[in-house]
Amino acid sequence: MASWLKIVVKGDERTLRGFLAGFSAAAGRRLQGAVLGGDVPVAPESLTERVQQLLAAGSHHVVLAPEGYGERLVTAIGQHGSDAGLVVVKSVEVAGASFEFRAETFRTDGGALIRRAFLDAVPEGVEIRDLTTDEQVDPSGEGPELYAPVHHYSLQMSGRVIGPLPGVLEMHRRARSLEEATAEPVHIFTT
Repeated sequence: MASWLKIVVKGDERTLRGFLAGFSAAAGRRLQGAVLGGDVPVAPESLTERVQQLLAAGSHHVVLAPEGYGERLVTAIGQHGSDAGLVVVKSVEVAGASFEFRAETFRTDGGALIRRAFLDAVPEGVEIRDLTTDEQVDPSGEGPELYAPVHHYSLQMSGRVIGPLPGVLEMHRRARSLEEATAEPVHIFTT
């Protein structure tokens, strides 16, 4: 599996997005796998990053990119980014990623969606740790469920997704696509 880089860039987000689009166009192909941290909530790595977020809100941005693409991007920002007010603060190899999730539903079809998102076709190398699942069916709760004190069906699930960055990002996307689920920001592990 290809390595990924976490690139921290100082500058305006719109300018960075434009730079990424131009870089991609100049490369003659679409932006293959590069993700701007603002599009996927990325948790601050350290206390320093948390303070930077508070004091310099909007000035530091994370770009996640496959290694070969990311190395060329770092070089391009180094050579031409200062013209646009962009500076690479750091670039580190990503060792993996994780996030915690919670899901709850009172609909059987919602339960099927949650199970499909988190338990079926888990990307290669990704693990679900600390998985708790509480699924209950109560025949006495059948009927109209709006504001009912007892539900015919309930599913509560929580856990921690951990593994290679692309697979974790896919699982995070799945979690965010469900109304019944919440996903914490992605924690990036660097080497």
